Parts: sequence; structure tokens; C-alpha cells
Amino acid sequence: TNTGSFTAIANSKPMIFNDATLWSSPVNGQNLRNFSVKTLDKRFYIYNEPTNKFASLFINDPLYPNNNLQNPATYNFEDGLGYHIRVSNDHTQTAPGAIFEGKFVGNLNNGNYARTVTKQHLGYHLIGNPHPSSLDATKFLQANSSIKALYFWTHQAPLTSTGYASNNYASYNLTGGTQAAAGGVIPNEIIGKGQGFIAEINAATTLKFDNTQRTDLSAIFHKNQNDSKRIWLDLFEGTQAKNQLLIGYVQDATNAFDERMDAKLNQNYDGSAVYSLIDDSPNRFVIQGRALPFSNDDVVKLGVDAKANASYTIQLNNSENITDDMTIFLYDKVEKQVVDLRKQAYTFSSQAKVMNDRFELMFVNKTLGISEITQQETVVLKKNNSIIIQSSKEIKSVEVYDISGRKILSKSTSGKEITLSQLPKTNQVLVFKIITADQTIINTKIIF
Repeated sequence: TNTGSFTAIANSKPMIFNDATLWSSPVNGQNLRNFSVKTLDKRFYIYNEPTNKFASLFINDPLYPNNNLQNPATYNFEDGLGYHIRVSNDHTQTAPGAIFEGKFVGNLNNGNYARTVTKQHLGYHLIGNPHPSSLDATKFLQANSSIKALYFWTHQAPLTSTGYASNNYASYNLTGGTQAAAGGVIPNEIIGKGQGFIAEINAATTLKFDNTQRTDLSAIFHKNQNDSKRIWLDLFEGTQAKNQLLIGYVQDATNAFDERMDAKLNQNYDGSAVYSLIDDSPNRFVIQGRALPFSNDDVVKLGVDAKANASYTIQLNNSENITDDMTIFLYDKVEKQVVDLRKQAYTFSSQAKVMNDRFELMFVNKTLGISEITQQETVVLKKNNSIIIQSSKEIKSVEVYDISGRKILSKSTSGKEITLSQLPKTNQVLVFKIITADQTIINTKIIF
């Protein structure tokens, strides 16, 4: 048994001023206000499912209303509840930021915990891992059949005067996970100690945590079954990353709607998005599980919601168990174009509109009389821990920028292929400005 006072430590990712982390306590008796003493009282939040908004916990705030304010001097973390906590008011404003060391002091939690949750609006609840160890997300989902999907907050896209530029939530269900639009890691099966997260439920229920869901592992990637396949696609609006889509051929999935294998686009996200469509359902899915065994003849219907008159790019981010000789075609039925996404991204222009009958993902080119697009003159590829730039023309210089517009590399060069091995791999959007010897300027972007 766990008796006496313990200190459990959980570190955040590096953060800058105005960033926040979703926390949950692994101990009993930790005062919430004292957990982050330099955070302003008005920057502690819970999530209100009936209003579908964050709610200020300690201070009356018209923007984040709460009819049940708590006394910061006496309020402790509640077991299994998640909290949105901003960094201290004097936190660094300089990227890449600084880690916040979360110290939880009290009796270590152990055993069974339950939280009663409502379904009065969209069913989003901010909960958290109550244990002083990691939580197996798949076992947690299997034990709680009312949960459709989990969402993990990142702070890859910084807060601006008009809100967050990109979708900061990564998604996870029984098919797999998608990273947040601006990058970061793809969620695996592990929910860390001290971590809060959003659960989307389909009905009022009691969510259960128990010791069978605990694990001492800090990272388990998807079960790499020989017959499973996963494909991740990214959408960019100009140079701005918008969202990610996962198509997964996995055990127990069907090509019809499977509530726990297919995850809808977070309904609080209102930016441009790429998504899959299932049968005649009006819903937009960012995770779609499809049936095994995989067939090269399979066709996946995709949709794009363009929120602005702009240039858009769909690109392959990653794949799992895809053989070297396998093709992944994107078919644009409007432009009559077919592109192998394993060779290059596809860029198109669009007015602001919803396009649910324009794109298909295929593995065999079934289009009659439509040839694959000629490979672009200049391409940027990821290989292991390096970036390779290939061009039919001699490359004169390369500049690399991060998502905030900060230049992180400038290099003069020569030749038609160059390798950049000095870039840190941070799973964030990088924008490349490539100038060839004839002064042609190529702008492209990848997540690296």
C-alpha cells in the first residue's frame, strides 16, 4: 500500500509565455493553486461539457463562466479530473521555451477511480490519468465503451491575438493517432503520469480507471501487426499546416462506420481540414479504420473544407507497413490529375468551399486516360534524420523557416541534390525557400 507523503514529478514539454498544459494529479491532497504558484488565479480552467467551453476555476471571468467557483486556498486536484493550467506570468517568451517541473505532493493514488460524466452537448470532458504511472490508452478505451476518441492538447501553434493559428489537438482511438496540425508527436498507446486529456463520449456514463490499465512503459508505439497498414496525410493552407488524417487498415475495423475505430474531426475546430467520408454519413473523420485484409483495389473517399481562397497542399506525412513498391495515389476528379503521394505532394488552388466529391485515395491508378502527374522539378524529401532536396536545376541557395517565420538555416550551395543533416528533428512544420541558378524560387513545406 502507498501510505505517507510522496513527491511525484512530471515534466511538461518546453513552453513559452501564454502556453498551457493539461494536468491531472497522481496523488491525493495536492492543492491546485500551489501546484503552479506563479500562474495567475484566472488562468486555471476546467472544461464545462454542457456549455462546451473552458470554465475559470477560481475567478469570475465572463469569457469562461463558471457557476461553481472554488476557493484556491482549499481546493485540491480531484482524482481523474483534468485541468488546463497556463504557465507562470513570468515564464520565458523566447522559443524553444522552458520545461515546467510539476511536483505533486501527497499520498500516491492506487486502485479504482471513477468519474461521472454528462452528455448534454458534444460530449467533450477534460479528464486525466489519476495514477503515479503511465496509463495504457487502448486498455482504458476498451474498459470504457462510451468513449469514442481521445484528444491531447499540444502547444505547437502559439497563442496569438486572434487565437490559435492551427488545430492544437492530437487525436487517438483504437485505430491509431493523428498529430496536431502544427506538428508534435503522434499519440501512441501511452498516457503519461500527470497528463490530462479530452475524452469524447457518446452517452452519459461513469468513466473507470483501475490498476489493470496501468503500465510502467513510457512509450509504446502502435502494435506493428504484419497485416496492418497506416497512412497519415497532412493538409496545408499556403504554408500553414491545418490538420492530419489517418487511414488505418487494422484488426476489427470495417469499411462502414465503427464508432470506436473512426474518429470525427474535433467539432471545436473551425479551420480548413482534410478528412475521410464514410458511405452517406455527413460526418468528417480524421481517423478512419478500414477492414483487413488490405486490398490494392480499395478506394477511400476524401473531403476538403477550404476556409479561404488559397493554395492548398495534401502530402504524405508517414506510413506504416507500406512496402517500397506500393503506390499511394491521390486522384483530383475536378482537375483530372493523379499523383503518387510517395513521390510528391499535391498542390491545388481553391475558393472557400466544401469539396466532398473531389478527391479519392487509391492504390492502383484506376482512372482511364489520366496519367500520373509528371514529377515536380524540385522536391524535398525526409530520409532518416536528414532532409534531401532534389532538383532538375542547379540549386543556388536554401533558406529554412519555422512556423513562426523565424529563419533557422540559410545555406549557399551548388549541385542538383543537397542533404541537410543539421536540422533538429522536432516534428514541426518547416518552410523551405529554394532558389535555383536561374533565379527560380520554390517554396515548399514539410513536417520534420
